[in-house]
Amino acid sequence: MVKIKDVAAKAGVSVSTVSYVINGKAEQIRISEVTQKKVWEAVEELNYRPNMQAKKLKTGQAFSPTYAVLWNERANSNLLERFMSGVQEAREKEKLSFEIVIYPYNHHTLADACNYLKKSYCSGAIWLGVNMKDVEYAEKQDFSIPMVVFVKSEKFNSVIIDDEKIGIIAAEHMADCGCKEIVVIQRVKFMDDAEGRVTNFQQRCMDLGVNVYIQDKEYEYSIEGGMKAAMEAVRDYPKVDGLYYLMDIMAAGGVNWLSFHRGEIGRQVKVMSHGNAIFSKCTYPQITVTNMPIEEMAAEGIRILSGKNNSNVLEQTCVKLPTTLIERESCTKKRWEKY
Repeated sequence: MVKIKDVAAKAGVSVSTVSYVINGKAEQIRISEVTQKKVWEAVEELNYRPNMQAKKLKTGQAFSPTYAVLWNERANSNLLERFMSGVQEAREKEKLSFEIVIYPYNHHTLADACNYLKKSYCSGAIWLGVNMKDVEYAEKQDFSIPMVVFVKSEKFNSVIIDDEKIGIIAAEHMADCGCKEIVVIQRVKFMDDAEGRVTNFQQRCMDLGVNVYIQDKEYEYSIEGGMKAAMEAVRDYPKVDGLYYLMDIMAAGGVNWLSFHRGEIGRQVKVMSHGNAIFSKCTYPQITVTNMPIEEMAAEGIRILSGKNNSNVLEQTCVKLPTTLIERESCTKKRWEKY
């Protein structure tokens, strides 16, 4: 096992200097950036990880693991709120003791996030709001701690939902609600294509005799982006009676635009999406969704890292959660009249 004195020898500095650097006190005692760099290079080269359990016992603290949550800043903040709710639920239900550190990152700071995990004292990590490009980059890195991601991974533990089944459920429900001409809002900035979801939605609609049109334009991942998409869909496809969004933050913009700007036509166009964020419950009408069970996914991630799901945390584990439909007024078999 690599010890702190080995890092000091490799960097050519004292043990106390290494301790100050890795504990974030380098600036306080004016350790030069050159020396700090030498220490971190030695830490990375030797793959040094402090024994946090011994450190806490030495100071009289009970040991509990620390899990890092890498939060993609491009994702909506409601995702993080729901995630933390699921974490707390797992803590209480499983009677677990652990600490959470949230590390925000974006596309430009992904390398920094990976380096943080390599150098940190964390016992495991969960990536939140991660996309496939981020995962592919991370899979090329060498981490010494277990990882959990919410997409299918060849290297890391995964907690996923059936993306292809989502499209089928949505198609069947919209057809049952009487939709005959549906526009899919497909391309969203900063979001994976969800190609399997869209393909299966389109195929199932065809099987049911429903016409589907792909709005091949890129929109912002926002309420404003959803409003613009609804406006252009109605303009480009005059007979449209259904809009299918990939995420409900955009669908919130769509139903609002239809409600306030299209009158009778707005009542006739049904809207469905995926997610179940707070946005889907605070629109008028409320939005029908296939549920993205972030709370349950968070709880499963914590169970994997803590070994409470009967799997070996060091081996690749994939947990698939069921896909469910939440029917509300924006796409229902009953006519929605309360505008």
